[in-house]
Amino acid sequence: MRLLVTLILLIFVLTVRGQYSCSNPCYGNMCCSIPSNNEYYLTTFCDESTACGTPCSAQTYFTADSQRFGCGVTLTICSTSGGSTTTGGTGSEGTSTSSGSGSGSGSGSGSGSGSGSGSSGSSSGSGSGSSSGSGSSSGSSSGSGSGSSSGSGSSSGSGSSSGSGSTMEVGGFYGVCVKAITIDAGPNISVEEEAGMAIIDASSQICQDLFGSSSCGWSDKRPITAVKSSVEDGFPVNKPFNVTFEDYNKIISNSLILDQQCSTKNNCKFNKLE
Repeated sequence: MRLLVTLILLIFVLTVRGQYSCSNPCYGNMCCSIPSNNEYYLTTFCDESTACGTPCSAQTYFTADSQRFGCGVTLTICSTSGGSTTTGGTGSEGTSTSSGSGSGSGSGSGSGSGSGSGSSGSSSGSGSGSSSGSGSSSGSSSGSGSGSSSGSGSSSGSGSSSGSGSTMEVGGFYGVCVKAITIDAGPNISVEEEAGMAIIDASSQICQDLFGSSSCGWSDKRPITAVKSSVEDGFPVNKPFNVTFEDYNKIISNSLILDQQCSTKNNCKFNKLE
């Protein structure tokens, strides 16, 4: 039984590791590639001795991963998990009411008369809606009849319906974000292989703001997105902020512009848009 459990755990570990592959290993034990979907797990750290020379005690919002982004680079990190955020649509069913009324009336009448005369006897008759006559005749007879009918009707109806509902549109709430500065390298590529995902190692304050916890480990699997940003893009610094889908698209667009500036002008500090 113990051997079976060991084999199952080994298969699980190998499966998890098989889900992640770094396309650009660097510095012997780290990964320099940036995921195309900008998705990571969040972990926390604090070291006084760092690759970029800035101790963690000097910043509130900081990250490692300088091997990916460079030292002193501003990142925008966003969380879209948890009950406080919504990525889909919500709606409420509509209600409807209808009413109608109708009335109709009609009337009809008919009359007829007949008369006859003969050598002896007479007859007459009248009716409404029907005709009747009686008499006797001999010799010759004559008769006449007339009838008329009339009718009228009216109907009316009315109906109304109402409904209410809401659907999250593109401009709806996306998530909570913070800005941070890269101060260190890491994590070790083996940690990312264990997690099965690229990792952003960051300050405990970021974990607190995005997930309500003072510590994040790779096994917690806290999903985030992270992109290079500018400190002058109009979004707050040194505190968390909510973004809509439109805001997040703007953040991604700015990141692409900054990447282009880095490659064409060798300006990779990502401090401002040009």
